[in-house]
Amino acid sequence: MVHDILDKIKNVKRILIPGPIEPHDDVKKSLQLPMISHRSEEFSELYYGIEKMVKTILYASKRDHVVMIPGSSILGLETVFINTIDTKTRVLLLKYGFFGEWMKDIVGRYTNNVDVIESPAGTVPDKSLVIDKIKSGGYDIIGLVHCETSTGVTLRYLRDIGKAARESGALLIIDGVSSVGAEEIRFDEWCIDAIVTGPQKAFGSPPGVSIVTLNERVLDRVNEISSRVRIPFYMELSRYVEYKVKYGWTVTTPPVNNVIALYTSLKKITNYGVDNYLEMHKNRALEVYRYAEEKGLKLFVKSPENRSYSVSVIEVNNAVDIVKKIKKEHGIIVASGLGELRDVVVRIGMMGFTPTEYIKEAIDILAKYTSTS
Repeated sequence: MVHDILDKIKNVKRILIPGPIEPHDDVKKSLQLPMISHRSEEFSELYYGIEKMVKTILYASKRDHVVMIPGSSILGLETVFINTIDTKTRVLLLKYGFFGEWMKDIVGRYTNNVDVIESPAGTVPDKSLVIDKIKSGGYDIIGLVHCETSTGVTLRYLRDIGKAARESGALLIIDGVSSVGAEEIRFDEWCIDAIVTGPQKAFGSPPGVSIVTLNERVLDRVNEISSRVRIPFYMELSRYVEYKVKYGWTVTTPPVNNVIALYTSLKKITNYGVDNYLEMHKNRALEVYRYAEEKGLKLFVKSPENRSYSVSVIEVNNAVDIVKKIKKEHGIIVASGLGELRDVVVRIGMMGFTPTEYIKEAIDILAKYTSTS
C-alpha cells in the first residue's frame, strides 16, 4: 500500500531536534493569515517591528542594524564574511565542532590568511590562549560559533573576546544561530560587530530567512571591501541595509508568511520578557542535564560551565539506529550527531517554549534504548 508523504508527516508526534523546533500554536496560526505584498506598508511595519524586537533580545542599540536575507542562516553568515574579506584580510577563527569547520571552509574561500585555534569536540579553547592570540596577531576579523550545535558546547567568555578584539581593531563576527534567544548576548556592551541567527531555533518560528545584526564598523568595512571586490548581487550586504532603511523591505522576495510568523514569535518572547525568556532556557537546561544524569546517561560536554542552554548532547552507541527507533515507535524526532560524531551522540533540542516534560519524555525513551543497545 502506497502512503502519501503527508500522511507520514501527520504521524510525527513531536520534533525535538536542535532546530527547527516546533513553533508555538500562536505562531502556527499566524502562518494562515492572508498573504501580503513584500512591498507594502504592512510588510515594512513587520520588518521594523522585527528589527526592534531582535535588538531588544540582543540588548543592541538604535544605531545598529538588523537585516533579513531570504535563505538559510548559513547564507547570512557567508554574506557577512564575503562583504568583509578580501585576499589580504587576516582572520582568526575558533573551531570546536562541525559548524566551526563550516566557518573555516567559508572564510578559506576568500582569504588564505586564516589562523585557527582548535579544541577537542565538547570543549572550548583556553581563554588566555585565545585572548593572547587576538592581542598579538594583528587580525582584521575574529570569527567563532557561540553555541556549537554539533556538540552542545557554548563559549561563555564572549565578552572578553569582544573586548580584546575591539582593542586590537578587529571585527568580531559571531555564528549565533543556536544561541541568540537562548543565551545572554549583549551586542554593544560585549563589542560584537555582527551576529547571525535564524528564526527556527530559540526564536521558535519556521525557517526561511537569515537574521543579521551588525553595526557601523561592519558597514565601514563593507564599503572599503566593495571598493575593490565585486560582491555577488544577492549577497551585497549594503544593499540589504539600504532597502531596510529606505523602505522596510528585503531586496528580494522573502517567505512572507514566515516573516509574519517570526514577528508573532518575537512579540510573544518580548511580551514574556527577554530576561525571563533567557532564564527559562537556563533553568530548563540545568533541569534536563540533572535528569539525564539521574537516568544514568552520559553527557557529552563534561564541563557544566560550557553546556549549552539550547541543545543537550548525550553519548550513546548506535545513535543512528536509536534515533530511527524513537521516531518509528514513538513518533518523536531527535537528532543523531554530525560528522565524526554521527553515530556516537544523540542531540535533543530544548529551545523556545518547549515544555520541559516533553524533553524528559525523550530522555526516558533514550535511556531505555541505551540500556538495551
